Amino acid sequence: MTNDTKNPSSTAVIVAGWANPTYAYTLNTQYTTTYTDLAEQEYAGYGFTLTSGSAVNQVIVKIQAYSNAPTSEHLTAEVWDGTSWHTYAVPITTSPTLYNWDVSSYINTYDKVNNIKTRIKAATSGGCFPPAAQFLVFNKTQRELETLAGIKADWTEKSDFWNALFGNTKDVGGDLFKLISAEQLSVKDVLVFLQLIDAKTNLPVDSTEIDHKPCAKRVYLKVFQAQPTAIISHKGTFKLIHAYFPIPANLLQIYAQHALFKEMINVPDFIPAEGVIGDICMTDNHPLWVRNKGLIKMGELEVGDLLDEVVWHDGFWYTTVVPILRIDIEEFTGTVYDVQYPNTDHAIMRYLIGHLSKN
Repeated sequence: MTNDTKNPSSTAVIVAGWANPTYAYTLNTQYTTTYTDLAEQEYAGYGFTLTSGSAVNQVIVKIQAYSNAPTSEHLTAEVWDGTSWHTYAVPITTSPTLYNWDVSSYINTYDKVNNIKTRIKAATSGGCFPPAAQFLVFNKTQRELETLAGIKADWTEKSDFWNALFGNTKDVGGDLFKLISAEQLSVKDVLVFLQLIDAKTNLPVDSTEIDHKPCAKRVYLKVFQAQPTAIISHKGTFKLIHAYFPIPANLLQIYAQHALFKEMINVPDFIPAEGVIGDICMTDNHPLWVRNKGLIKMGELEVGDLLDEVVWHDGFWYTTVVPILRIDIEEFTGTVYDVQYPNTDHAIMRYLIGHLSKN
């Protein structure tokens, strides 16, 4: 059995942005670099000349890479099997690291080896969602959404916000929101975002603050909309992180008072005193803010880490934290979706709210 290592000898621009792309021909201290979102470069001319009938036991693609901001950036590598491209999410860190991607299940004949091509692609959003992830979107006209976005209140039963949004659903046709899976989401859909407003300062609460206090601030909640700027699909094998956390009973009870909200987030008819278990599921390179660590990747999440949450108590909303109770890791082969959206500073992204409250 013969082992043979080859380097590319030609390159082509797919999406402009990679500087000095020929630096990626060999493993050394010179790197092709990019600051351009979605920049993509193709490599070919590997020089394999296997003859008909040659047995192919294993094919490894080697990628050496690093990032100055690995939490907010990600890199994918692709390989061409003669019919389609296959994707690998490179788990980059701040240190130059050599990754070995086994593509033997795709490149398994002599002609596929001889004609092998690879690509590298950079993106700044970081992380993807599995096809079944549920996104909460508005189901109304732009004029109605602009009206809703300008309302700020504390969500008491007498508040204008509560009455407009949930108290009189007949006036909005009973279909103010809808749930869409990641594989069905489009850039025409309008995502639902919630923003925390500090009740004392009337300014947005910085959700990136690291604060261990269980109820750090009394807040108001403001709803606003944001349309995806792009939805990029990636095919390949990815590591999914499925994390579980408690949803307090008092939060569910206030949701359950309104039929639309109850149906929207699947609040059970009987709410146990200890609440229910919620979950989130994303690729391991998706960024996530946790109270005790700040911005991390999903793959760095640990049992006991603290997520931001809000609770209803004695007529007011407060910020609080919920601990991660369990983490499941799954190797998923298929299509995942990178949902990119406008800058939403200080926002708590609740577009996965429909995925919560499931026992």
